[in-house]
Amino acid sequence: MCYISSVVPQMLVHLLVHSNTISVGGCAAQMYVFTILGLTECCLLAAMAYDRFVAICYPLHYTMR
Repeated sequence: MCYISSVVPQMLVHLLVHSNTISVGGCAAQMYVFTILGLTECCLLAAMAYDRFVAICYPLHYTMR
């Protein structure tokens, strides 16, 4: 949902106004938000993978780790 809200507004502006330019600041802000959201997703997926690993490999010690 956050990916969509960081990319779609600028895409709609380009489709409606027929202007293919974006300011340097706008481009930097959009790239920053998109990159931070990607890194956040990677960290969450890594945490979920580790949680799954612990739950499968150490089922009786799950609450102790």
